[in-house]
Amino acid sequence: MKWLKPLTITKQNITKSEIYYLSIILMILKIYYSTSEIFKVPNILSKLITISIIGLLIIKICMEKYSTAQKIGIFFILICTTITSYITGEYLILLTALMAIGIKNVDIKKVLKIIIFFNIFMLVIHSIIYFWFLIFNKDVMSFHYTKDQIPKYDLFLGNPNYASLIILVTYMAYMYLLYYNKKNKIKYIVGIALIVFIGFTTKSRTTMILISLVIVLHLISNLHIKAKLKIFQLTSKFIFIVFSILIISFLYISKDYTNVDKKIDEVISGRIWYMKRAKNEDGMSLIGQKIQFKEKYLILDNLYARIYSNYGIIYFVILSYLFVRNNKKMKINDQIIMILFAVYGLTEYLIINTVISVPLLILSNCIFNRGKQYGKDRTKIGNCNSSSV
Repeated sequence: MKWLKPLTITKQNITKSEIYYLSIILMILKIYYSTSEIFKVPNILSKLITISIIGLLIIKICMEKYSTAQKIGIFFILICTTITSYITGEYLILLTALMAIGIKNVDIKKVLKIIIFFNIFMLVIHSIIYFWFLIFNKDVMSFHYTKDQIPKYDLFLGNPNYASLIILVTYMAYMYLLYYNKKNKIKYIVGIALIVFIGFTTKSRTTMILISLVIVLHLISNLHIKAKLKIFQLTSKFIFIVFSILIISFLYISKDYTNVDKKIDEVISGRIWYMKRAKNEDGMSLIGQKIQFKEKYLILDNLYARIYSNYGIIYFVILSYLFVRNNKKMKINDQIIMILFAVYGLTEYLIINTVISVPLLILSNCIFNRGKQYGKDRTKIGNCNSSSV
């Protein structure tokens, strides 16, 4: 359990950490007022909050000491994400990069606890208000529907799938923190309860499957199997690269929308049709291009297709490198999260949002807050001054 001890925090680091925690809280608020139907802020205040988040993170980054290798990597990533954000008009990817870089010398456990607390608080508030309206004032509500015309409840978060995503990443963070508490069986009961809740409300089959996968992966990781460590290591190391190659190859080999695609789309809500349409109409992007999603009635939820057509294939290279380069620093609970990131990316691109994307925060923690030998020495937290990026 020694590796779970928090980083030694000096008075100077307390200030830097608090700056980061404040930026996380503001980012969470930004996510909710951007999607919530009951929690809105004026446009001018929204812009001020965005500027504040960027400013706080830049201050935090400037206060840290990075190695030469890290500085080169940081400069390259910030240049790329700034260009992409400017071209696409979407600053999510820049905020994600700043959040990831700013996590140096910050306690990942505290960050995850903040995310869990605020997500639970906001989900409970939204659920209470939503079900009050559902019981007493249903006539004023609008619903999304399944293909069988069964209503899906979005909990006033704009979209049922988005509400499901927040539930999923909150549970992922919860399971990550409790990984080494082997005697705790309640965490599995919580997962089953969430599956039932999602089945009743948002009816997101993908999220129910992924919560089940979280439980299964954690159970498998606890088995006394000799090859277990190697299997998790290799899977988490190469899964993003493999999925990237498969998706791109699929889009090139099968350009037309086939009957097989149509059958699959009945299960995954038309994602293949949207992917092929984006590829055929907008093609490939190197470092970002603006796509008129609303004007085209185009929904591009698949992360890999989104990177390919919208953000730029440069991010395939960056993320693949980071997954492979830092895998040796990961323990099994980190590797489980990386596997889940790659799998969920097949159905949801918002998994790259750092506050929603627990996996990217954990990956960043491995990059900046752990030494090279962390994965080999299972009892040590690692050196925070690693020169690897």
